[in-house]
Amino acid sequence: MRTWMWLTLIPLFFIPSTGPVGATGPTRATNSGRETAERELAGEEIRGPVGLPPVPARDWEVPGQTVGPLVTRIRSGLHKSWTPNAQGALWGKTIYLSPGHGWYWTGGSWTTQRGWSEGIVEDLSNAESVDQFLVPCLMAAGAQIVPLREIDTNSAMVIVDNDDGTDATARGQYQEIGDAGLFSTSSMTGYSHAGAPLASGTNPFAAGTNRLMNTAATETARALYTLSVPADGHYNVYISYSAWTQRAPDAHVIVLHPGGQTHYRVDQRHHGQTWVFLGRFWFRAGFSPTEGALALANDSSSPGVDVQVSLDAVRIGGGTGLINRTGGVSGKPRYEEACRYHAQFAGAPSTVYDASDADNSDDVSCRSRLAAWLHEDGEDSVFVSWHSNAGGGRGTSTYVYGPNPVDGTYNFTGTPGSDRLAVHIQDRLVHQYVQYEAGWRDRGVYSAYFGELNPSYNNEMPSALLEILFHDSAADMVFYREPRIRQQGGRAVCHAVLEYFAERDGAALVLPPEPPVGLRVRNAGLGQVEVAWSPPLPDAAGGDAPTSYRVYVGLTANAFNEGTEVTGTSTMLTNLTPGQGFFVKVHAVNAAGESAFGTPPAAVGVSATGRANIL
Repeated sequence: MRTWMWLTLIPLFFIPSTGPVGATGPTRATNSGRETAERELAGEEIRGPVGLPPVPARDWEVPGQTVGPLVTRIRSGLHKSWTPNAQGALWGKTIYLSPGHGWYWTGGSWTTQRGWSEGIVEDLSNAESVDQFLVPCLMAAGAQIVPLREIDTNSAMVIVDNDDGTDATARGQYQEIGDAGLFSTSSMTGYSHAGAPLASGTNPFAAGTNRLMNTAATETARALYTLSVPADGHYNVYISYSAWTQRAPDAHVIVLHPGGQTHYRVDQRHHGQTWVFLGRFWFRAGFSPTEGALALANDSSSPGVDVQVSLDAVRIGGGTGLINRTGGVSGKPRYEEACRYHAQFAGAPSTVYDASDADNSDDVSCRSRLAAWLHEDGEDSVFVSWHSNAGGGRGTSTYVYGPNPVDGTYNFTGTPGSDRLAVHIQDRLVHQYVQYEAGWRDRGVYSAYFGELNPSYNNEMPSALLEILFHDSAADMVFYREPRIRQQGGRAVCHAVLEYFAERDGAALVLPPEPPVGLRVRNAGLGQVEVAWSPPLPDAAGGDAPTSYRVYVGLTANAFNEGTEVTGTSTMLTNLTPGQGFFVKVHAVNAAGESAFGTPPAAVGVSATGRANIL
């Protein structure tokens, strides 16, 4: 992701609304009267390798287990009485995201699976739409994101491993703080830098070590990873660890960044020996143990010598291609590469991603097989694949698995729940886009034997594949080239996921609010600044009303503190230093979570007189 703040900087291209489709909202999509098979899909290999064995369970999985939230963000200033589910409606849900296609090795060169059309390449626009717009919305609603391609568009990357110690200054340093008797070396493998770039089949999580730290009721030890950040910018933050039944269910992870400290609790009994996504942060270039680091502390609700925190690797950024397919690495940002290469970097065995002689065919089955390999029994999840279409048509369609080719029919034989997930995705997307064009084509929900949706490879979660529009249609691309339209497409899919779980669980549907507007600040007395804003603007396809707001303060326009909850539309910042400068932004909050984006940051200067200076 180039930066989640970009949305606040995009010029607002306004297309007059043709009005809502109806007060009752979207209705169920059908295939009646829809077009027949799209030519592009009908002419390609969509099945991938067939007859592959099922993906084995992870060593630490317990049959019949119940898996709770993997990552929980802890906010010390959050008042839960104002937000009944402070983590969001998707807290405890894991969303496996598969942006379609990506650069792949042909045997002689690297190429994208789709060509240039109407100003975009589908392989890249799928990834950018998911990374910049769908991921923030899902995370703001509390979801755990498991990407099946890299989701950080930052091509810089730094990994600090426990094996680095204090000597690897080019990458950073690893330091153990506290009684040495609390630390030991695990018998399980961990991440290793060795061998990069990686030959096909080389597992980066099979050659390294990881350390263990005994837990305690209060913090008595910690491990500190200090990063050599290559450039100012936004970076996704990931950690890895060895999972086991005796790992801490609430490992305390602290991200230290220019905005302050962000605290998480991670259940290390699950999702081990791979990259676990925490969040996205802005870091300054350089080496700083207080503003460019990550720590794991040993305080836990399960203290004792028999429960440990695993200490393996920390990663920021997405990086560039690391897999050498005999002709060298791709040289492309990793988020642009296909799932086949991300799966290897994520620690999957070669049976997940290397089942045939053709990488583009492997990529099709890799997406479902990687999801099945990462998913654990008892985890509450869905799989969503994002594509755009081609072949001379227009509009939106959504697919579930069936025994048929792409022939315009519906014969659902996929994982239970996939059909309802697909209906919600289709309805929400069409409901969104008829706001801009009343005749937007609702092509309906179909079935096809997509390897990406094949229950033989992944029967562990409902799975649906969307074709958001036609990238070879000049008329459709008038919309898709606008970032606002992609953002609203991401929001529609996010809302569909929320709707699916609410329907399945018999719960009332609440959608996260839209961003507040009209942020304004004024000096209101010596050492005081008033911050005020207005509620979100009405949006026929938008979220529900906020019940509170979260005010963030930072010393830069990119790095902010954990925020303060406010029930009204203004607040007073006090005890400020005259001459001090800082930035403020505001997000809206309700029971479903937080608005994915907030107001554009406002710069604030604290007046020495208590009132605005006359320029």
